[in-house]
Amino acid sequence: MTIAPERPMPTATTINLSVSGMLLAFHEPVALHPGESAIVTVVLDDGRLHARVTATRIARGDDFRTYVAFTFDSLSDEDRARLEHFLADA
Repeated sequence: MTIAPERPMPTATTINLSVSGMLLAFHEPVALHPGESAIVTVVLDDGRLHARVTATRIARGDDFRTYVAFTFDSLSDEDRARLEHFLADA
């Protein structure tokens, strides 16, 4: 994942994924604030999905991980269908 302008983000674990957004857990603090945009890559069964997202909530968990909720800014009809298919099979 990167945030503009091209600041690499640490690897994250996906906690929740839906067609409207995702919740990620980072094992370290992230230099990201609510309202900032990022590009995420989600690995689906049929390949990678790259999407622009906006951070809506950032919180430090009791487990010391940083949790970031993102909403998808816009998904193409094709990418939305791919994500829906992936989620239906999960």
